[in-house]
Amino acid sequence: MNIGFVGAGKVGCSLAKLLTERGKQVSGIYSRSPSSAAWAAQFTNTTHFEEINELLDVSDVLFLTVPDQSIRSVYESLDPTKLVDKIICHCSGALSTAVFEGIEKYGASAFSIHPFVAISSRHESYQNLPHTIFTMESKPIRKEHKEAMLALLQDLDLQVEEITAESKAAYHGAAVMASNLMLGLLSVAKRELQAAGFSEQGATEAILSLAEGNLANAIKAEEKPFVTALTGPIQRGDASTVEGHLKAFSGDSREIYRLLSREVLRLAQEKNGTMDDIRLTELLYEDEEE
Repeated sequence: MNIGFVGAGKVGCSLAKLLTERGKQVSGIYSRSPSSAAWAAQFTNTTHFEEINELLDVSDVLFLTVPDQSIRSVYESLDPTKLVDKIICHCSGALSTAVFEGIEKYGASAFSIHPFVAISSRHESYQNLPHTIFTMESKPIRKEHKEAMLALLQDLDLQVEEITAESKAAYHGAAVMASNLMLGLLSVAKRELQAAGFSEQGATEAILSLAEGNLANAIKAEEKPFVTALTGPIQRGDASTVEGHLKAFSGDSREIYRLLSREVLRLAQEKNGTMDDIRLTELLYEDEEE
């Protein structure tokens, strides 16, 4: 199986490098920037192409590792006569295979292969990919195409989770919650510490240390990590402390605290099956009761 890459950014370089490190056949790399393609080819010990359809012609699988807004136009630039029986993939977390409109006319299959991990470096991120989760959403025209892609990902020691095209937006939103929105939450907590008198550096160090320790506890848990690692006033049923927090916060900080505390209350009730704190429920759902 010959695998080509369109795009020489972080994702393309990381996947191509991982493939070559694992002995897979990478047919080459194309980029609108010849210098980027040349660098990526040297890095992955493959070759670079100056014309996208020449790369398609010698590839069984073609990864379009380009920005989301460019995927459709790059796909539409492919020579239809060379698409027959090919596998075309993109690596967008937000877009589904619907972007490859009409691909079934050519007997070709479409796949969305998204790494559920931050890829931050063209040079080093490939080393962190094995054993991470990759999500696959597909429109396979042929059963053997799907079997081939699953086998390829598993040969790379990747964990594969399959989702549907209809669930793609919710999937990507969940990923954003766990990454970027988590950073937003920590930033809000840092701001509240500064308001309480911390220096900016002290607030940053304190928040990151606390978050790291709690996340480490969840990672070490053998089962139900979010329940096992839970600490704090809600899981103790300490409604008076939660009420004090709500009075201390205002605006977005108060609303963020209250909404996330609802989920923490659910976790606390899972941890302690007999917990049924009416006062906590009243505090956290007060708006709905008015």
